[in-house]
Parts: sequence; structure tokens; C-alpha cells
Amino acid sequence: MCTREAAVVSSTGHGRIVVWVSLSKKSFDRYDETFDDPVEGEGFFGWVCNDIEVYPYPSTRPADVRVQLGNQRPKVILHKRDSEDDPLVIDQTRGISVARAQELAEQVLHRT
Repeated sequence: MCTREAAVVSSTGHGRIVVWVSLSKKSFDRYDETFDDPVEGEGFFGWVCNDIEVYPYPSTRPADVRVQLGNQRPKVILHKRDSEDDPLVIDQTRGISVARAQELAEQVLHRT
């Protein structure tokens, strides 16, 4: 399980969405081998596997997984494409307003 952050513009924090990323066996084995003594910034390619209802997408999303120190979950950095129209990538790159963060939270909390 990894986290994908988006800067919340005009806020002191970051919003986080927890996602599952599929890694190759080789990458997962390396992550597992170094779990107790991680190499900060070490990265692996993977695919974001779960649907994020407030950010629909027709397939899996390519991403890099970056190891962090201090028992933190790895960070997910989504890949940009030449013609980027994925709102999740745009929000991760540019950040979102506090109002947009609230709108997303309300969509998740008040879905029917």
C-alpha cells in the first residue's frame, strides 16, 4: 500500500489517497529485502490498480513508487503522458485548492 500526495494550495498539509500499486516480482523482492533498512528515494515502476471513484480512469495508471524513511509508506508519483488529461495527474502535479479538497472529500463521504 502506498500513498499518492497532492499539495493542497493555501494549506499547510497534503491530501493523501491510499492506493495499491502492482510491482514486478523483482521490484517487490527488492522492496521486501530492504524493508527494515530502506534506501531513501529508491524507486520502482508499477501500476496503480484500484479505482479511485472521484478520479475515474479507463485502465490502470503507470506510476513510480519511491521509498521513504521513518516507517512511512512509499510515495506514488504518477506518470505524465504527452497529452495529459488525467485529472489525478494534473492535481498531483499542480496541487488543489482547499475548496477542491473539500469537494472531493464530500463526494467520497456522501456517495449513495
